[in-house]
Amino acid sequence: MRRFIVIGHRVATSGDFNLNDLCGSAGRLDILLRCINSSFFLSHAIRRDVELFLILKGEPHPPRTIRVNGREIKYLNPDERSTAALIRNALLKKLDGEVRSTPGIYISKRNFEDVIEEVAKTQLIYLKEDGENIKDVKIKDNATFVLSDDRNLNEEEESILEKYNAHKVSLGPLDLHTDHCIILVHNEMDRRDKLHEDKIIQFESTDFGKVVIDGRTYGDVLIANNEVVPRNKGFLRRVFGTSHKISEEEIERLLEGDVEVIVIGTGQSGVLFVDSQIIEKIKSANVELVVAKTPEAIKLFNSLAKEKKVNALIHTTC
Repeated sequence: MRRFIVIGHRVATSGDFNLNDLCGSAGRLDILLRCINSSFFLSHAIRRDVELFLILKGEPHPPRTIRVNGREIKYLNPDERSTAALIRNALLKKLDGEVRSTPGIYISKRNFEDVIEEVAKTQLIYLKEDGENIKDVKIKDNATFVLSDDRNLNEEEESILEKYNAHKVSLGPLDLHTDHCIILVHNEMDRRDKLHEDKIIQFESTDFGKVVIDGRTYGDVLIANNEVVPRNKGFLRRVFGTSHKISEEEIERLLEGDVEVIVIGTGQSGVLFVDSQIIEKIKSANVELVVAKTPEAIKLFNSLAKEKKVNALIHTTC
């Protein structure tokens, strides 16, 4: 999932602002509303593989964090006024932890560092004019891009990004509007995704402890966004005492991108355990789940991958 974090330094943190004065009484909420549009809207569709965090730091109750999840979002329209009404409804909620306001829109009292800590396992990218050229940076599919509104991040905010080893990356030498930066990031990442999509991964064979994919031999693998990654079985054994279970991090990877089907190969004898929570999480994301012993799973993957966006986790031993 592609993520964006945008700080609104003056955006109102109560719901009593005037919908006809979004750049005044709402503290430049208009900037963040344009970021919502840029994050999610295509010409005739919504990007489902995007998550947006809006950090509101204005009066009277800072901070407030609005989280918008593309897989769940409903009632989102391109006009800023109707989106502002969704944000206002969220700000009127009584908070106890993170609260869902409407489908796909959540609100909490988390501050900037809380959010950065939550996404710290992803690749953190701080978009700044003096950073490394984005064309020269290898960016992962689950990257998190951090931006500010019409004001630069302050020293405290930048120190938080340094603490979590954010990579400073530039979209160009000039100051750009925040929502325009989001569009440029999408364009760059979409082009990279297209290059990956042009080559369809195909399994050739499997035997105990291995699979052959496009001429290369692997052990257990996870396939997401057309990339083959060996499973970290050492980590799984430390956490679970066995590699016959699936971690939360692996499920998050499997749900990346506009995935339509997830194939899980449970091993040569079907020993890998797929618990009910995993099944429910995948189904709740409106993704089809196929579970089969590995010899059958790789055949199903090869067939499905020719027509759909398929991610997979393949266990190769018992």
